[in-house]
Parts: sequence; C-alpha cells; structure tokens
Amino acid sequence: MTGQEFIDTVKSHLGDRSSGMIGSLPVDTAVMYAVNAALLRVARKKNFSEMERRLSIDVTDSAYQYPFPTLDTDGTTTIRVKKNLMQLTCIRNGETIGYPVKKLTTWRRDQIFPITDASSHTGRPEFYSIWANMLEVWPYPDDSYTLYLRCYIWPRLYTTALLSLSSPYDEDMDYCFEAAATGNCFARLQQQEDAMYWYKEFTNAFHEIKIDRWNDSDWQIDSGMIPESISMNKALDPFVMRSR
Repeated sequence: MTGQEFIDTVKSHLGDRSSGMIGSLPVDTAVMYAVNAALLRVARKKNFSEMERRLSIDVTDSAYQYPFPTLDTDGTTTIRVKKNLMQLTCIRNGETIGYPVKKLTTWRRDQIFPITDASSHTGRPEFYSIWANMLEVWPYPDDSYTLYLRCYIWPRLYTTALLSLSSPYDEDMDYCFEAAATGNCFARLQQQEDAMYWYKEFTNAFHEIKIDRWNDSDWQIDSGMIPESISMNKALDPFVMRSR
C-alpha cells in the first residue's frame, strides 16, 4: 500500500470527517502524520525482517570514532540505523576471514581505558561501544579495516513528496498501520469510542502478526552481544578475556 492509499483508506474510515481539518491541519496532512506515527510505533514494539540490514563502515588507522551508515544498501536512500546492533564483525582490508567485535558499555570502556585521539594502544579492533551517533572501536585501529553491521533501521516516513512510495513493510502489516492511524485521527477529533475501537483493532492485528511471524528472523542473541556486566572480581583489562 502506498502512502496515498493509506491516506485514502483512513479517510474512508473517518466518514463525514474525511474533509476539512483535524485540529489545525488539513485532513490529508493529519492522516499522513498519523500513518508515520503508526510506522514508528510498530518499529518500537518489534523488529521485523523488512527492517534488517547488513551495512558496512570503512575503518582507517587515523580514527576510532565512526558515524553510523546513513545510506541504504541501494546507495541512495537515506536511513537511520537503530543502535541495538545484532552483530558487528571486522575484517582487515586484503584478508578474507573476519572476526566478531565484542560490545562494551561506554561506562565500562571509560573505566578500563579512556580513549584519546592520541592513543598509543593500537591493534585490530576487538571491542566497540556506542555514544551519541558514533560507534567507537578499541584498540585504536592499526590498519584499514571494514566493519560489517547486522542491524535494524527505522522505517522511512512519508512526506507529501513521497506518498507514491509503498510501505516499507510487507502487505500483511498494512492493516496495522491503517488501524493505528485511524485511531489516532479519531482521538484527535475527540471521538473516544471510535478511537478505542480502532486501537483495539490495531492491537489485535499486531498480536496476530507477531504470532504469525514468530520465526521471522533466524537471529539468535549471542552472549557476546550483551553489554559486559560489572563485577569487582572481573579483570580490569578485557583484553585478558579476548574472544577466541
């Protein structure tokens, strides 16, 4: 379903409120915002396979901080990467076998080895942490590498110029967004009974999809992706616990 089709379908549910204004916005604009809110709402509740990506970051020996990728795999579409990475692997340029990079919380990393731009502790990146919109690796890279991220992205939102684009999700998800957007509009119109009806439609549809797609992804969380727990008995230098 395209953005315009979402708008037309939601307006059909609004009946005699399908024209004029919702609050201070024209109905079409208000519905578009409601559809966008529904896309984000679903993305917060569960990661579906349509949002899975495998992206890469080029690493050099001149920096330890790198911004997250901002382009999709097509090289043109702007994206926003979720920070809860599924996996991060690294390979030295020119080699054919990579290795996993383990996650440390930023707090833990700063306690063990505060990073400075002039660090003399160099080597192949073994650990990473995330701060703001930057991915930080340690040790300070001693060569050129490529980081490969298995991650999720946020759905692309509609604008008036993008209404011809199809939903980023498969069509079995369309009714979820349609119901959530309709409930949003009725809530803004202060028609609470209709709003509650459509909210229930959304929750029921979303629950059914979660069950249907229980095995949507074959990803299984590895203990190495869970931030390192803090223990007074743990070795201060995590390089002692280097991944095998």
